[in-house]
Amino acid sequence: MRSTMVPAYLFFAVLIIAVEMGQSTFSPQTLATCQARTGYGGNYYYITDDITREGRCFLACLLETEGLMRNGVIDRDATVNFINQWAYGSEEMKQRYIRIVDECINQVGTNSDSCEFAFQYMKCKVSRSW
Repeated sequence: MRSTMVPAYLFFAVLIIAVEMGQSTFSPQTLATCQARTGYGGNYYYITDDITREGRCFLACLLETEGLMRNGVIDRDATVNFINQWAYGSEEMKQRYIRIVDECINQVGTNSDSCEFAFQYMKCKVSRSW
């Protein structure tokens, strides 16, 4: 258990540092587009239950704009490609993230409200990643 936890913590430490330094897994154009579309100016990498409706729709916009979600459904193949592009670490870590995606797709199910769906999906991913 410990051997898989340390790389996961290192990955998220690197990811958080990158985000804090202004780097993101989402392109600056995507971030700007979604901020303009939703009016959300908060942090998207701290997902808590009290995130506003604008924040939830911002998450949906990010996923849709990057092609990770279509018509309120996660595109698993596109998400796996995204993970392979951005995930740091071993193949084992990448497979762990893919398992988390699969678990969260199954847990969240369907929701006609794409903003709420995106929020629940991202919240699931964050809760399983730590």
